[in-house]
Amino acid sequence: MAGVGAAVDAVLGALDEDLRSYITSMLEEAMDGGAAPDDDTREAVLGFVGSSGVDDEAEAEALVSKLFDKLKAASGGAGGGDGGDAGGAGAAAEAGSGAPRLLKGPMTLGSGGGGGMGGAASGGAGGGGDDMVDFMWGRHDNAYVNGNSTFEDASELGNAKKNAKMAARRKAKEEREELKLIEAMRAATGAHDSSGVVTTGTAGRMRDIFCPNFTIGFPGRILFEDASVKLVAGRRYGLVGRNGMGKTSFLRAIAAYELDGIPKDILIMHVEQEVKGEDMTALEVVLATDRERTRLLAEAAALEGDDGGADAAAGAASDAAVAAAAAAPADGAAAAAVPAPAATAAPVAAAPPAPPLSSAAKAAAEKKSAADAARLREVYAELEEIDAHTAEARASAILTGLGFTPDMQAAKTSGLSGGWRMRVSLACALFMRPELLMLDEPTNHLDYPAVVWLTDYLNRWEKTVIVVSHDREFLNDVTTDVIHVDNKKLVYYRGNFDAFEESRAERRRHQLKAIESQEARRKHMQAFVDRFRYNAKRASLAQSRLKALARMESLDEVIDDPTWAFSFPDPGPLARPVLAVSDVSFGYTPEKTLFTGVEFGVDTDSRIAILGPNGAGKSTLLNLLLGNLNATSGHVTRNGRLRTAVFTQHHVAQLDLHRSPVEHMLHKFGPSAKRDAVRSHLGKFGISGDLALQKMGTLSGGQKSRVAFAQITWTKPHLVCLDEPTNHLDLDTIDALIVALGAFNGGVVIVSHDQHFVSSVADEIWYVADGKVTRFEGTLAEYKKSLLDAVAAAEARR
Repeated sequence: MAGVGAAVDAVLGALDEDLRSYITSMLEEAMDGGAAPDDDTREAVLGFVGSSGVDDEAEAEALVSKLFDKLKAASGGAGGGDGGDAGGAGAAAEAGSGAPRLLKGPMTLGSGGGGGMGGAASGGAGGGGDDMVDFMWGRHDNAYVNGNSTFEDASELGNAKKNAKMAARRKAKEEREELKLIEAMRAATGAHDSSGVVTTGTAGRMRDIFCPNFTIGFPGRILFEDASVKLVAGRRYGLVGRNGMGKTSFLRAIAAYELDGIPKDILIMHVEQEVKGEDMTALEVVLATDRERTRLLAEAAALEGDDGGADAAAGAASDAAVAAAAAAPADGAAAAAVPAPAATAAPVAAAPPAPPLSSAAKAAAEKKSAADAARLREVYAELEEIDAHTAEARASAILTGLGFTPDMQAAKTSGLSGGWRMRVSLACALFMRPELLMLDEPTNHLDYPAVVWLTDYLNRWEKTVIVVSHDREFLNDVTTDVIHVDNKKLVYYRGNFDAFEESRAERRRHQLKAIESQEARRKHMQAFVDRFRYNAKRASLAQSRLKALARMESLDEVIDDPTWAFSFPDPGPLARPVLAVSDVSFGYTPEKTLFTGVEFGVDTDSRIAILGPNGAGKSTLLNLLLGNLNATSGHVTRNGRLRTAVFTQHHVAQLDLHRSPVEHMLHKFGPSAKRDAVRSHLGKFGISGDLALQKMGTLSGGQKSRVAFAQITWTKPHLVCLDEPTNHLDLDTIDALIVALGAFNGGVVIVSHDQHFVSSVADEIWYVADGKVTRFEGTLAEYKKSLLDAVAAAEARR
């Protein structure tokens, strides 16, 4: 059948000539009599194409489909089943008549009745196709074997090599897809030159980072294994995954340049720890981060003969000084005449007359003076190049955006709290503008206005960012890509966090569908083998199925993240009024009043969010509601039967790590707490089984938080007050908390910077600022827009 060979050459011309000849002979035998090839023959051809250099499964499938379409057209569109009958009859006739058949090597027929080609053909419809499948899958030893034990040996023979080959093909395919993804993201970011460096309009030259096949772990546990880093310059990546999966360890390894492939000549900054408290002011600490600027200012001061130090030399970097230095003549005499800026001049005490210099000394002095003047011009130029004259304004603007008042910027960092020193650390990193900025939970110590400012600032950031955050809305607003830590690997997704969740869910659906389809095929083939493995006439067919089963590629198992469920106890009914605040004022000292004239109420169905800048009095207001503080004036009225509970981020720190959750609860609540009741209560917060009996020092941060939630709800409170409850929780645990609060039959008052958490829980927003507590008549989105408008107005004023 010359048409078969022509079709194979036309479609599969890229394959080896010997392989095309073999496929042609196989198809000609299957199509003997004019029938179209059946599905088993198609599977055999697909196996050859896929194992001969066409690694892309979709491409191999498309080639085989195109080939079979041509063959069906040539055979007049006959069905696969009919073709099987004809092929089987033709094969039987050929085998029975001793008609010659071209083979590429010797073929040994096993013992047993009806073995070999004739036995396969006599199997009925489609027998010829199955015979060829049998021959293909057994090609490694060219043997057809009947008998159960030999089937098992044949199915195992060469499996290691086959699996290794499949794994290599999968790996090559993944690497090609990853490189395609990098190219696509690079194209979206900007043009790149032959060196692979991305060039944008204002950001200068930045590097892509590619670190293949790295492993991170410690004795007893591997966090990442054969994972790969792929960062495209100018993209903003959200790094997500459950707590304890190694996100912080991964960032630390990058910051330490420990991964092969990280360029050593780029600046990487990882904001993880607060700056140390010292005698320098917040503004001075930020400015000192730029060591190059500090060094140049000190050198300029020394060249000018000014003993005032680097601070006095700051004036030398002014626009006027730099311009004067740049405009000075190049010759040494004229350059020496350039006066030092007036701002850097220091009073000098009258000195006694110097003795007259010799001519040689005068020449040496003039030469040194000319060299110093030339170097001073170079220093001015270098300062101009790094925008040193704008450094103080830039540093101050960053600190202002993060919530620092002018007085706080001028205050020594030794007097700042840990949260404010963490903001100084963040300001240092933003001020330095590194090629790779890595932020680990940057919003944990920020109030809501500062989160909005940071979101806007990062959206204008032109270099590469990796951010770890539990704030879903922050991730949605900031990130262009998501990196998911999954099964010790890094999986990359385009788009923000919402897009990641959609893509991941779609990938999971496809994966499950593929697994179900493969399992159905596996069961069908296994049933055939079980039915005919001892049937001499069907032995070769059974063997072909068995070897096909052995070659079937194992698909990755779908591993779902464990889900947590909170369940707050029902507090029972409570008559109104539950809690009322009437014309309340409060101040820790008579000279400093935090707020005045506060009026609002709380019921068992209230869902209230309290927002505002840090230091405005949000936590103080919570303590007034709970009765921990007394109002300076006005009244706070509580129902006599009201039970309240409060959760703060400090609750976790106060847990006894040497006790188990059960022991902690029994110790906390005394004889009234029964062991079985405690275990049942802990189970409502996902602390069950052996987990409830482990020492809390072995629990993750999220698990400790759930113990703290169990503790505060033991008394079945009517009102739950939560002060920054989402700090140190992962995204799934936050979602579980949202669901639990939605089902809670009591009142909820929250202080939080987490935009998704606030919008999901609260239906009232109260804003604390400027000595007032006022209700915001609008949604959180509208409140956020008002803050962004204020940021834009402040930028315009600068």
